[in-house]
This record gives sequence, C-alpha cells and structure tokens, in this order.
Amino acid sequence: MTNKSASSDDIAMLGTITHYNGILFGDLLAEQADCEGALAVGGNAELGSPGHGYDVGAASVPGWGSVVIGNYANPEGYPSFLLGGEVTPQSVSAQIYGGPVVLREGYRQQYESGGFQFGSSDVQYAQDAAIADFFAYAKEQFTHTGQVLFDKNAQHIALGDLADLTALNQSLYLSQNIDTNKRILIYTIQCAEEDSILISDIGLGDYVNDYDVIVINAAATQISFSGGAVLYNGSIVNTSVPRIYAGNELLAMLASKIVFNFPNAAAISMENYGLIGSLIAPNAMVTGAGGSINGMLAADSLNQKNGKELHAFTLPLGEELLRLALRTDPVGLTVQKNDAETAQALAGAQFVLYEYDGSQGDVVTSGVTDENGALVFGQLAPGYYLLQETVPPPGYQLPAEHEWIIDLTNQN
Repeated sequence: MTNKSASSDDIAMLGTITHYNGILFGDLLAEQADCEGALAVGGNAELGSPGHGYDVGAASVPGWGSVVIGNYANPEGYPSFLLGGEVTPQSVSAQIYGGPVVLREGYRQQYESGGFQFGSSDVQYAQDAAIADFFAYAKEQFTHTGQVLFDKNAQHIALGDLADLTALNQSLYLSQNIDTNKRILIYTIQCAEEDSILISDIGLGDYVNDYDVIVINAAATQISFSGGAVLYNGSIVNTSVPRIYAGNELLAMLASKIVFNFPNAAAISMENYGLIGSLIAPNAMVTGAGGSINGMLAADSLNQKNGKELHAFTLPLGEELLRLALRTDPVGLTVQKNDAETAQALAGAQFVLYEYDGSQGDVVTSGVTDENGALVFGQLAPGYYLLQETVPPPGYQLPAEHEWIIDLTNQN
C-alpha cells in the first residue's frame, strides 16, 4: 500500500478500508442526498445542490439515533471524509460529522485561498502519494475479493428466482474459505457479461440466520434495480426505520450479512430502490434516484439524486472478507478404518470420493485401505466432497451410516 514518498503517519491517518460507508475510486455527484457514514472519494466531488447541502458522517454522532438509519461509529481520529481530487466549483455546501476532513496536500493552497469551505473545524492534509496508494490498494482488494467470490462454485439461479430465494435449499452451497471459518452462502444469477439485467423483488427468509455472509453475484455489465424491494418472509423490509426504533433490528441484521458482488458491472442504476446489503462493484458508475443503499458501497463513481442515501452498515466480516485467499493449493484426505470394538486396523475397505454441491456429483477418485487400515487421497482441490464406503473389509458388513460430507480447506 505504500511507496517511498508516502509516510507511515500519512497512511495511518487515512483509516482502514472498511471503516468507510462508501469508497469511490472516481468522482461523486451528490444532489439532495447524504452519506450517513464515512466517505472516501478518489476523484472530484460536486457536493450539494441549491437548497440542499451534503451531509457526511451523521451516524457517528451521539444522540442522532432518532434520525439516522445506520449503526456506524467512526473510530477516533479516522476521517469522516477523504477526498483525493477537488471540490468542483458547482458545489454548494457540505457538513462533516464525527471525524476530520482529509484532503491532498497538493490542494492545500487552492483550498485555503477561499471558495468552498467544509462545515468542519478539523481539516487535515495528507501526502498525495499516501492518498493515491490508499485508493490503489482499496481497488486491488475489492477487485480481488469480488473475483474470489464470483469464482466459487456457487449455486446458479435464474433472475426470476430472486423473488423466491426462500424456496432454495440452503445447503446447496456452503464454503468455509474465509479465515475465520464463517459460513458463506453464494447465489450467482444466470447471465452473461454482455447482458443488461433488471432486478426487482428479492425474497429472503429465516435461513439467512444460518449464515454469516450471503453473496448474490452477477456477471452482467449493466444492472438496474427498479420496480421492487427486498422482502423477508414475504413482507417488504422497511429501509427508512431509524436505528432506535422497532424494525431497524431486521434491517440491520440483513444489511450486516448480504453482499451484492458485480465484478464486471460498468453501470448500475437504482430507481427508488432500497438496497439492503453491501455493494461491491469497483468498475461501475452507480446512479441512484430516491431510495437508499443500506451497507458499504465500493464503486468507481456515484451519482446521488433525489434523496438517494448511503446508510452506514458495515461490510459483512469487514477486513476479513477482503483478505479472502484463492485456496488453490492441493490438500489431502486420510481415511482410517478400524474395528469399532477392538480398534484393529482393517484392510480391504473400499471407498469412493465424489464431488458434492448439495447432491452427489462426479467420481473424483477411489481406493482401498491398506494393511494399516489407511487410505490416503492426495492432491485434492479445496471444496466439498461426498465420501462413501462401497465395500466393507472381508468378514464385515457395511455400517448403516457409510457416507460422509467432507469440507476440505487448506487447513484440513
């Protein structure tokens, strides 16, 4: 994340990637909209419109619980607003709460000479190189994480099935490929990269409580959210409930679990849509009119209009999700067969190992236990397998339970 011209002090003052409610690698255009958590903008920012300024970080201010939606608290000293470019001449006003404004050192003279003034008494400056490194590192992390999530062997669903996710078998895809061994459920919408898709209703149910992260993938370059909402057990989830009122608990629970992952998206539009969950789309221009994004946003640029707000809910698993690793190193599985009463090693038991994605898949390999009762399957890709004993050792019968679902990670 660093280079020779960026000091460690300047890097530290920029905070961590996931403390931000929104990270934009390009520009921000904000008209009649707000961001309730911290915001980082790599490019230029046009803030506010006639009669309406732009607020950032209000969710971190004590006593504001009755008016803000998110559950965010800015770590002490971390920026509430980080800007890598300029404030455009068309900007009206901005009020920053909860932490300092951090600008590029290269723009200090331009800013201090007059013109636009942030509504904050704490304006700081960081080296240009440090800010450039921060956004480059963030882009790399989100791009990598998005690709990892997309490359997993997820359950593929038709676009129309989004309105009935509750009907899908929750065990279709389980992954423990996160360092904390949290459970992750991944759905990938069936579409091609060149497609333009419309997402309306998204139906969720009680099964979300069984998971720490729920990912909805799509490869499309053009994505629109319109004409629907997120539903829980058949009812629309209210995305406008302040955090101290009943109903916000459901919103907060869902927002803390769901990730929309669109690695190829170039344009995402939201028309009066209350999106629940974080949105990872590092190459996309996101345009919103009305509604809200209830989670972290990582995008190329953002055009907020007509009350489109960013509500400050953190990215599920935070930095741990960003540290996802492609676990491509081969792993091994050792089967040990012993007599249940005498513990004597049993040779001659035959086992077959299948792929598993909710049901028995293709045969991966097979083998027979040796004189030590051992059978070693080596050079296996991390993932889920079905192990089945097919022939017992001589003089024995197959046990009633003779197949097992195996989850192999690099640590097993």
